[in-house]
Amino acid sequence: MFAAGCQLQAMSYSALFLDRDGVINERLPGRYVSVWEEFRWCPGNPQAIAELNALFDFTFVVTNQQGVGKGLMTEAQLQSVHERMLSQIQAAGGSIDRIYTCTQLKSEPGNCRKPSTAMGQQAQQDFPDIHFGRSVMVGDSLSDLEFGQRLGMELAWVAGKADDQEAIEQAIAAGLQVDYQIEKLSELPGLLRKQQTT
Repeated sequence: MFAAGCQLQAMSYSALFLDRDGVINERLPGRYVSVWEEFRWCPGNPQAIAELNALFDFTFVVTNQQGVGKGLMTEAQLQSVHERMLSQIQAAGGSIDRIYTCTQLKSEPGNCRKPSTAMGQQAQQDFPDIHFGRSVMVGDSLSDLEFGQRLGMELAWVAGKADDQEAIEQAIAAGLQVDYQIEKLSELPGLLRKQQTT
């Protein structure tokens, strides 16, 4: 059902955009990762990110974090979690060029939360060489996939978020093009390498 698209065939990849919770680290249902002790890597991910770095010019994290807007954690706490996360990625030989976060509430008009493209547009302002048509968005939520779709990226769906499963399947039936369906991020490097050599 989910076949890799041919849009990127015989081309180099530009930017990789990664959601955080549910993609990089385990999601805490109904809660937010507010301190490092609550952060749990999805299996193999520091190494997977290092592998993916070799395929892309840029690697970014784009994450909705309205726990800050709700007053459940501070910007400093969020930054501390990200610093520890980056440190362990670097220890595995990988890197993240920048982390973009939206801490606004979902209820705020005109907020920057995915599926708004605001974080992607900011990334392109910061890194003008980004080419969205040669980029990939990896997410486990419908909002992640819609974010990537609106920017013209290929989409990798990390299946498993029960809250969004039905909505994503309905969106696919309605025409949302998911190029890769995976259970964990560590599956993606092999799929992309295979696509490049097809």
